[in-house]
Amino acid sequence: MTRSYVSLLALSFVGAFLLCILNSCGISDPVTPPPVAAGSLPRVLLDSGKQLQYHRSIQSGVDTFTIQTGSRLLRKAGSPDIDLVGAMHAAEPAYYKKLQSDLNKADLVLFEGVVDESQQQAEEAMSDAQRQKAYQKSAYSRLAASHGLVAQHTSINYESSRFRRCDMSVQQMDALLKSEMASGGSGAKASTAAGEEFASVRKVLSGQSWAANAVIGLISMSPALTARTRLMLVASGSESNDDDSSLHPRLEQLIREDRNAFVMKEVTTIMRKEKGHQRIAIFYGAAHLADLQKRFAALGYRPVESIRWYDAVTAHPYAAGITEDEVKEIFTR
Repeated sequence: MTRSYVSLLALSFVGAFLLCILNSCGISDPVTPPPVAAGSLPRVLLDSGKQLQYHRSIQSGVDTFTIQTGSRLLRKAGSPDIDLVGAMHAAEPAYYKKLQSDLNKADLVLFEGVVDESQQQAEEAMSDAQRQKAYQKSAYSRLAASHGLVAQHTSINYESSRFRRCDMSVQQMDALLKSEMASGGSGAKASTAAGEEFASVRKVLSGQSWAANAVIGLISMSPALTARTRLMLVASGSESNDDDSSLHPRLEQLIREDRNAFVMKEVTTIMRKEKGHQRIAIFYGAAHLADLQKRFAALGYRPVESIRWYDAVTAHPYAAGITEDEVKEIFTR
C-alpha cells in the first residue's frame, strides 16, 4: 500500500499547515458520536460490492473505526497450497503477531521488498544495531512511531530460513522503464515521467526527503494532526478502487502489476524445481492480492475459504475531538 502512504504524506502537509495556522495543534475536546442504528454494526464503509479487494475500513462501534487487511488460502489439486497474506507496512503490534502466526504455517514465505542492489551488500554487512538505526530513518518507521504504531520490517521474523525475498530490485524496475523509453512513442513519454516520479518516491520512503521528514515531525508534535492522519490511514481501506491519482499511471502499474508478474514467474519456477513444498505464503501489500488471486486463478487455483480479515489500525476520532462532518469528509475524499 505504498500509494496510500504517499497520499497520506501529501495530505498531511496541507493538514499540518492549516492546523498550525488555526492554532489547533493541541488536544481537542471530545465530541459526542452521532447515534448509530441498533444492529447496524459492525459495517463495512463504502463497500465496493462485487469488486475484489483485500483491504477495507469498518466501523465496529460508535467511535471505533478500523482498517483491515485480508488473507486467503488458494488450492489446486496436485500443487502446493498458496496463502495470499496481505499486509500494511505500519500497524499495531497485535496485527503483526496474527500475520506471523499465519506465516508460520507455510513451509516457504515469499515476501516483498524492493532493494537497491548497489546498497544491498553494504546493508548485509551491517550489524543488527546499524540495520535497526537505518530502518528507523525510513518514512514507514517515522510515520509508525509518530502514530504509536510499529513498522512491518521490525515486527516480522524475516530471519527465518523459510523466508525468501521475491521482488524486483530498483535496478530491474529502472531497466524496465528505460527499455520502454528507448522504444519511443507515447509509451516512452509515460515511462520517462514514471521514472522521475519513482526516484522521488524512493527518496521519500527512504527518509531522505526533508519535506516528508518535516511533515512527519509536525505530525508527531500535534495530537490533533496525529488523530486526523491516523483516521486518514484507517479510511484508506475504504477506497472503492485501487487506482491512485497521486501516482503516475505507469508508476502505479510498475509498483503493482509488473511486480506481481515477477512474483508469478518466480512462483511457477519454484513449483517446477522445488517439489517438496506443501504451502507457500505470498506475503505482500494488501493492494497486490486481488490481482495475484486472478493470476493464480488462470493457473487453476481456487479459493477454499472466505477472506480472513485482520485489524491493522484502529482510530477513535470522536474521542480525539474530530467532528462528524470531518469524519465523513475523510472517509469520502
